[in-house]
Amino acid sequence: MFESLRPIFPETASVTPENHLAIGGTDVAELVERFGSPLYVFDEATLRGQCRRFVEEFSARYPNVLVAYAA
Repeated sequence: MFESLRPIFPETASVTPENHLAIGGTDVAELVERFGSPLYVFDEATLRGQCRRFVEEFSARYPNVLVAYAA
């Protein structure tokens, strides 16, 4: 089942030997136990990868582009 859902999970998502979801090598069940639920988990590797691809695609089409982010 996990493989069919892989496109919606972070790049580092995996299943632990205990059959738990892990993100970035961290067992999500342990995060929920520690911080409670609902819980938002952001995967740095996925965010950086998405940003890198975004910049690459825009740069390929617009050579002088500057991609900036404001929080």
